[in-house]
Amino acid sequence: MAFTESIIAHFRRLENALNQALARLQDTTDTEALHNVRINLRRIRSLLRPLRGTPGVAQLDNAAASLGKLTTPIRDLEVLIADLARHPLEWQTNVRKTELQSRNLALRHIPCCSAFPTCCTTGQKASIEPNAGTQNAALPIACPGR
Repeated sequence: MAFTESIIAHFRRLENALNQALARLQDTTDTEALHNVRINLRRIRSLLRPLRGTPGVAQLDNAAASLGKLTTPIRDLEVLIADLARHPLEWQTNVRKTELQSRNLALRHIPCCSAFPTCCTTGQKASIEPNAGTQNAALPIACPGR
């Protein structure tokens, strides 16, 4: 498999895992969904890092960073709830659980969450392979219309 195709395939797997985790946020019993969203965002950003300067990569990285910033206070709330649950603080825990549920549901309706940028289609692949020793070879990763 060519370098370009392998990057695209890896991105697709991460994008799929991210979208599945975002969908799982609606299930109030899935305590790992938000954590998985954040893990996949970090992995996507790590995958994109060596491709800086390539068309479309900055847009993807910015979308992932924005989604990460949106989810940070929600994840903090999840951690607080878990901490409160270890103590006899049922009322405080329940109030925050209700807030967490509403934040998770609201998160699904934010445009960058409901449709993380879909990119790297087969038709957008480069026909050239990166030169050996060239870390930031041009890969046409673009999100038309986004």
